[in-house]
Amino acid sequence: MKILALDSSGPVVTLGVADGRNILAESQFAAGSKTVGLLTPEIEKILAEAGIRAAELEGFAVGAGPGSFTGLKVGFAAAMGLAFSGEKPIWTFPSLKLTALGLALSAEFKKGVSAAGVREKQPAFRPDSGGMNLGFGTGSAAATEEKPAMNKVLVLTGAKKGYFYRGMFVWAENGVEESEPLEAQRIEELIWPEEPVWVSGSALETERAEVMGRVRSEDRLAAKDFWHPPAGLLAQLAATGKLGNPAGKDEALEPFFLKSFETKFKETS
Repeated sequence: MKILALDSSGPVVTLGVADGRNILAESQFAAGSKTVGLLTPEIEKILAEAGIRAAELEGFAVGAGPGSFTGLKVGFAAAMGLAFSGEKPIWTFPSLKLTALGLALSAEFKKGVSAAGVREKQPAFRPDSGGMNLGFGTGSAAATEEKPAMNKVLVLTGAKKGYFYRGMFVWAENGVEESEPLEAQRIEELIWPEEPVWVSGSALETERAEVMGRVRSEDRLAAKDFWHPPAGLLAQLAATGKLGNPAGKDEALEPFFLKSFETKFKETS
């Protein structure tokens, strides 16, 4: 199944194309005021790189946030326009969970090679036809059933007016699950886990000083390749049937926003 996926929830827009287990192409570009104008040409570019015509796509997948209100709306509109014009299925997936999953499926996570307080190493893992370590076939890292010594991932992305979106995830059954509810917290009130954790998310780039001021020597930083939601993985998950049923034809597709935070922001604006 040929799938185009994108995530526009953060400061970097990621795109990916997969055909079944094979990730055919991935790309990314900086988000901003020109995202609307850049997205269509970037989609055309990645399809050309993958050797697929738009008409050959069999479905679409979108990172659902939380994140930038404008960015998410742009991404959803693009995917919905492409999907619904050809009556193709569309899947959504939480963006912070996708970031955590991309890290958790990597060799870096398995081996624990990047420790906080030392120079960040580049990951040993790269996407390949073996299924991004999702356990397809024999010989993959996921098939070893080895439990990582540190199996929790804290994902932080910048929000509005000094807030972070905070997600805590734990490795479980060849994937990640939320270990705490997603929250929006002020930088100065950010709740840091008691136990050592992996730290990832776009805030390592956009609010680096604030985050690094909280990271402890026993925590581990994800390499930069894992700070943003991997759209190639999202495309692969949809193309291999791991996202369940797509949105219904008459179902209203909406990005995920933390309602309490959005309400609080409006009240103080």
